[in-house]
Order: sequence, then structure tokens, then C-alpha cells
Amino acid sequence: MRLDLDNPGLLAALLESMADHAVILMDPDGHVRLWSVGAEQLLGHPAGDMLGRPLSTVLPPEDRAAASLEAVLHAPLRDGRALDIRRLVRAVGTTLWADCSFSPIRERDGRLAGVITVCRDATERKRDEETMLHLARIDPLTGLAARTAFGEKLADSIAAALRARRTMVLQVVD
Repeated sequence: MRLDLDNPGLLAALLESMADHAVILMDPDGHVRLWSVGAEQLLGHPAGDMLGRPLSTVLPPEDRAAASLEAVLHAPLRDGRALDIRRLVRAVGTTLWADCSFSPIRERDGRLAGVITVCRDATERKRDEETMLHLARIDPLTGLAARTAFGEKLADSIAAALRARRTMVLQVVD
């Protein structure tokens, strides 16, 4: 069986089959031109509300002011693709971590037609990473700094003492 790539319903079927991925197409200025069913489910914003709006609408306020999204949008133009893990804001105001891939879409003559991004929820993975990092630094039984955290604090203290040309005393009781 061969796919009919000229079938206009094929794109809709493809996007519907990717319901656990947000597929977003932006014009070269970063305004949303396509907002998939997966984007609606992941972020809670209906497509009708997002079309024509800047993608920065779904960024936390501190990221909107920064040039972080602009840098991500320019990276695929320079490198052919950009990967980014960032916080996004749902329609209800809560945030989630999303693993996003940004790729340029070009006209046949090479001009930029837009940027497509595919995002999926990475909140659980990010939470697991933070838990593992916390467990590496804090002993769960005592709540005290584990060896990793102790070593980092010791190295920082030694470096600070050397910079300030000060003497440092370390007493370890085990």
C-alpha cells in the first residue's frame, strides 16, 4: 500500500495520530500558523486561540522578556535543528517541562517559510532528574549533606580562601 502524499486529509490524520506530541508550525516571525490536537491537549489552548499569536504566549513571563526563545528559533536556521528543554505555561496557568525540537521549513528556493516544533511533556523526567540530584547531595536518612555536596562545598571554600589569600581550617568529625 502506498501513501497518497497529495491527499489533503493525510496531514490531519498524521497530526491526530501524534496526540501525545504538540506539533506547532510558526511563520518566520514566530507567530503560530498550525496548532495540533496534541498541542491543545498538552497545553490546553484551543487552536483557534493560538493561531496568529506569538509562540511566546505559552512561555513563562521571565522567559518572554529574555531572548531565549529568539535564540532557539535562530538555532535551527544556523544549525539545521535545535533541541531544547523548557518550561511552558498551560492555559490554566500551571507550568510543565517540555522537550522540544525546532526545525526550519524552507521554500524550494531556500527561503525560510517557517519553523516547526514538536514538543512532548518532560515534567516527570525532569522531576526524576531533580530527585536523583537531590539524593546525590543530601542523605535521605539524616538530611545532611552527602559526600557529593560536601566535596562541592569544600572545593568552593578552598577556592574562596585561596582567592582571598586567607587561611582555612577544616575539622572533620566522623
